[in-house]
Amino acid sequence: MEIIAIIPARKGSRRLPHKNIRAIKGKTLVEYAIIEAKKSKYIKDIIITTDDKVVIRIAQKYGLKYRERPKYLCEDKSMMQDVIDDIIQWIPSDKKLDGFVLLQPTSPLRTANHIDKCIELFKSCGFNSVVSVKEIAPYVYYPNGAVCVFHDKIYTENMGFILMTQEESIDIDTKIDFNYAEDIIKKNERIS
Repeated sequence: MEIIAIIPARKGSRRLPHKNIRAIKGKTLVEYAIIEAKKSKYIKDIIITTDDKVVIRIAQKYGLKYRERPKYLCEDKSMMQDVIDDIIQWIPSDKKLDGFVLLQPTSPLRTANHIDKCIELFKSCGFNSVVSVKEIAPYVYYPNGAVCVFHDKIYTENMGFILMTQEESIDIDTKIDFNYAEDIIKKNERIS
């Protein structure tokens, strides 16, 4: 199975400036995404899409491909699907792919196990996309943004999901979120 991971890491963030390059235990949020993608049994390639020179240096440090994201895709109102479409068009057309996995850096508690479970469900059940979710009320689930496996569209009608705990589902958007994730990671000593 030929799966490519896409890690979006734009420079601008209004609520938490430079959040993608903030570090917890000596690793930036982008590096947490890279490390878990590299541990996956199924991901064959990783592409970072960014407008941040620091993130480009991180991509180079790990020997990864990167796409310097066009300015029009770096605004607060830019849609993730448009960023995905840009990457799909950027990849050589002769490359045969089974799908993509979107890994947002703002989910540092996502593991390779979560990624692989999503890919396995995607591969075995014929869904057009598989996302990670958290339970927000009994039997009510909401996408948490940690993992999304898809052919070409992120959210589809024929969509499967895997459940992550509230703690694993942390999505860093504010300083409070960052501090919470940092406390959990330090407590768990999950990543060395």
